[in-house]
Amino acid sequence: MWKFFLFVLFWSTTLFAQGLCGTIDSDGEGFTQQKHQEKTSGLSLIGDASKLWPQDERVLHVRFVGIRNTILEQQIQKVVENSWEKCCGINFIFDNDKDAQITVKITYSEGYSSSIGTDSKLSKPSMRLSFYRYDKKSKKAILKKGVLKKINGEKVIRYDSYFYRKVVHEFGHAMGFKHEQQSPNLNIDWDEEKVIKYYKDTNSWDENKTRRNVLKKLEDATIRRVYGNIDENSGTFDGVNRQPFQSETVEIMNVTTAFDPHSVMCYEIHFPLAKNPNKHLLGVLNGKYQQDLEDNYISTGIRNAFHKQKLAIDEEASILESDDAFYIITNIGDVRYTLIYNSESEDFDIYPWWGDRYTLSTVDRYFANRLYPYSRESDNNRFIEREVERAFDEILSRAPNNDEQKKFGKYMGKYGLLEMRYSVSEKATTLLKKKYRSYHGSEANDEFIENSRQLLVEGEMDQIVKRLSTTMHLRSRDQIAFDKSLNVEGVKNIHIGDNFQAFAGEKMYFTAGRRIVLKSGFRAEVGSNVVVKIYK
Repeated sequence: MWKFFLFVLFWSTTLFAQGLCGTIDSDGEGFTQQKHQEKTSGLSLIGDASKLWPQDERVLHVRFVGIRNTILEQQIQKVVENSWEKCCGINFIFDNDKDAQITVKITYSEGYSSSIGTDSKLSKPSMRLSFYRYDKKSKKAILKKGVLKKINGEKVIRYDSYFYRKVVHEFGHAMGFKHEQQSPNLNIDWDEEKVIKYYKDTNSWDENKTRRNVLKKLEDATIRRVYGNIDENSGTFDGVNRQPFQSETVEIMNVTTAFDPHSVMCYEIHFPLAKNPNKHLLGVLNGKYQQDLEDNYISTGIRNAFHKQKLAIDEEASILESDDAFYIITNIGDVRYTLIYNSESEDFDIYPWWGDRYTLSTVDRYFANRLYPYSRESDNNRFIEREVERAFDEILSRAPNNDEQKKFGKYMGKYGLLEMRYSVSEKATTLLKKKYRSYHGSEANDEFIENSRQLLVEGEMDQIVKRLSTTMHLRSRDQIAFDKSLNVEGVKNIHIGDNFQAFAGEKMYFTAGRRIVLKSGFRAEVGSNVVVKIYK
């Protein structure tokens, strides 16, 4: 049996529309002008050069104040060790030193915030984590539900939880990184009145705080994502994808970053708050299927509603619910969608789910490592080994063998993380050509292969899936390798014809979300079993 992309899914626990980070920035002015040496393959996580920790201050002591909870403090330490410390040369020492550079207040009703980088030394506390709530009945502070979960007999902050994200996000600020949604390259024309009202209603923010954390663009970022040759005088690039990773180094100053929707430093992007939300709309789930959502478990109801409208949805998708939205989650390329109720049309609008990630993106890890490289060779080697394994898993869906681990580890040590990922993606060329031919019945052009490899560098498999899975053209049997049984599903449209045949004794099942077209060239012999079906 032959099957197209199967989305393997993960479960994410608690979703909040509130409790966003309110960073503390002493000057409020974003970036200072700076120079940064980088190869032409540069990517950037938004960071403030004036507030990065200097070379002689990469060991950062952390002190806890406020509500003391030994288990919680130990778990916060583990979260930091398993995220930022695994990709860069900052060493956090959780020793409660009275002169610690970072002071974390565990509290309630004070939100989540952190000073930026070296500004942490100016504020005591420099970070606030409201992991508690105040119980009026007992007049005591109580740990919020879901902060610590018991797994295998140990209380932990779960890797896929909202609270895990808050720790990673706030310590990112403490390292000198700002909010990714304020990147000048996030091309959304916000309806400012809607945005200000939304954050006032959900977070009790005044207009100034919303403008500072969401609407204000940080204009003087460091490096722009570049595939092509940079013009050193203008800071522009030719946009040609011939040589995305080159070995020469150029000096880049005041070139803005590309927006990274996967960054842990990015708020959730609420597309309905844009002036033209339809520009970002992926589809609409008709409101007449509301009864399905009320009568069934969340996952069953969503699937029934999708099927009735002939919209494709993976049968094993994780589906979550918050107050005003549903979330559909996969982990291939981190594909995520959000369904938001539209009170005017009474339908559910389907948008990409950008931001609000629980852990570090490729760009987060890359840029943190470039700004804070390891001082010890052993740490660098472990980082390289992990990244090679991650690249093979995300790009090729397999582990590297010993020879590949050595080869690509050596390559990364010489040229960097992104160059290594691009080199691994070259090994996916055969796979990409095969998948293209399976869907289209013709050979992939060079532009498709090159663009796909660049998407794979950043783990964006979802973009490749979208480009391939709209319409499938079955022109001949040699497109697909199968033995007696063929099952094609997961696409919107299937066109079958030209020289495609079904022989006696063979079983073929074709399932599409919108249309199946049997062209004049299609032939089915007596004794074959061919079933075509549109999602119900």
